[in-house]
Amino acid sequence: MWSAILDGTARSRARQCVDEVLRDLEADPARARDASLAQGLSGLAVLWAYASLDDDTDEIAAQGVACVERALELLDQGAVTDDSLFGGLAGLAWAIEHLTTFFLDE
Repeated sequence: MWSAILDGTARSRARQCVDEVLRDLEADPARARDASLAQGLSGLAVLWAYASLDDDTDEIAAQGVACVERALELLDQGAVTDDSLFGGLAGLAWAIEHLTTFFLDE
């Protein structure tokens, strides 16, 4: 089970930093040009999902779901040609399995 390790001012400052990163990513979704775990939509899905653990709204989690959906669309379009963990299909599969296991088992 996940729990925050920071509290008080440190937690507030850390959350502000995370929120800035998320706003930046939301403002420029084209940064993720592929479905990869290392630099693409699969990695962003993991980021959004973990950021949602410390948020009271469903908006952040929805961003993670949208990233997975877009990555699957790329897979369906044949744009995922690499099968590696960080750059291709294995990373997408890992992200989906990890998020499903972690978030549905809580």
